[in-house]
Amino acid sequence: MCEHSNYGGQCFMFHVEDDPTLGAGDDMFTSIRVYAGCTCTVYKDPNYGGQSWTIEARGRNIDNNALGSDWTDQISSATCREL
Repeated sequence: MCEHSNYGGQCFMFHVEDDPTLGAGDDMFTSIRVYAGCTCTVYKDPNYGGQSWTIEARGRNIDNNALGSDWTDQISSATCREL
């Protein structure tokens, strides 16, 4: 996950695990890449709260370099797992 669209700004790689706060701060992330065979759900609030969006990458990597204006600097927690 990265701070800005097009994978700009500070980026962090998360492995298949949960992170209730992403360890980086509230409302920090805007873009995400989900690798093949994984699914990630991102949340607008810490501790898996608020609006969520799930991204599944079944056969190929999913590059979502801009989640849309509603998600700009809004991701605060996430959970990822293997499919």
